[in-house]
Amino acid sequence: MNTLYLMLLSLCWASAFLFVKVADHDCTPLMVVACRSVLGALFLVGVGLVLKKPFFSLARNAKTHGILAVSGLLIGYLWYAIAQSELLLPASVAALMPATSTIFTWSLCVFLLRERQFS
Repeated sequence: MNTLYLMLLSLCWASAFLFVKVADHDCTPLMVVACRSVLGALFLVGVGLVLKKPFFSLARNAKTHGILAVSGLLIGYLWYAIAQSELLLPASVAALMPATSTIFTWSLCVFLLRERQFS
């Protein structure tokens, strides 16, 4: 069953780049990112309503809200860059941008912030 979930997740993840490539013919990259963000927010609000959880229960102070806002803006910019790059690049190359983000995050933490490596 876990393999089925993993395959479903892979299908959803990979199809996002194909749909961005199709949408770039009719929409601007900013419009693609805005629609993606609104649909994602509506989905999360729906999940919160179904689970009957408060929307901001994890973020209890202003600092946490600020960190979440900056993270959201950076992720939005990443998807804008992907949508913009797909005007010139094939979807397979554009898919490498978010796929390598974990490698860049790890590198930043280890080399610049001097965080302890996990073993």
